[in-house]
Amino acid sequence: MKLISGPDFENSSIFVFDIDGTQLSIPVPEDALDDTMSADASIKNLTDNETYDVLESDYMPIKRVLKTQFRYVDTVNELALESTSVMFRILKVDNFRPIPQENLLHKHEVRRVFFHILCDLKKSLENDGLEKAYFVFPESEEDIKEINCNQIHWLIALNGFARIVPPEHTFVTPITNNHLLMIDINTGTYPFGTDEQSAQMRAEAKADVFDFIRSIRIEFSPEVQAEIDEVRGAMEAL
Repeated sequence: MKLISGPDFENSSIFVFDIDGTQLSIPVPEDALDDTMSADASIKNLTDNETYDVLESDYMPIKRVLKTQFRYVDTVNELALESTSVMFRILKVDNFRPIPQENLLHKHEVRRVFFHILCDLKKSLENDGLEKAYFVFPESEEDIKEINCNQIHWLIALNGFARIVPPEHTFVTPITNNHLLMIDINTGTYPFGTDEQSAQMRAEAKADVFDFIRSIRIEFSPEVQAEIDEVRGAMEAL
């Protein structure tokens, strides 16, 4: 028996974004629409910094694409529980990555860049004087997990300061040779009932996270798809 009731992924509205010819489709459950904010459907000219919402001299330009949250209730008492927050962003990598720099469409380069991003976040938390005992980060590039679904190669890592809230599930995949699509998802802690019940609630919320990720579709532009095919061909020839 499930202990929490959440989003109905079978009943969703599809948010479609044209990102320089690449089509990103995000199904958002109908019961989450009131909590959803999104960018314009057409996101053009990723090479131009004016396209981005967040511009800092010492970090990658960031474009916010979609933000939502999934609400939950407990199935016994029908009381509202914590929500799962979801944020989609595009990161323009440029030179904010380790040297030597390679094509971001290479799987090993995505892993290097993602680990570099997580190390920067960890360093910023250290500089804020937060207790390291509550840090959750991969210790090496090899600790970053991966899944493949709908022909999308996602890298995944738990990360963040987990003293009060759980660490985030962060998913990344390249959408050009210089841009990452990043999804940050934070579930609730569910400190209810017995330890076993709390653990089951967290597991059910986590399962919804991966169901949601599997529902996302990316159809690359002909130019990006040709470059992906070229990279894959070169790797298979090694």
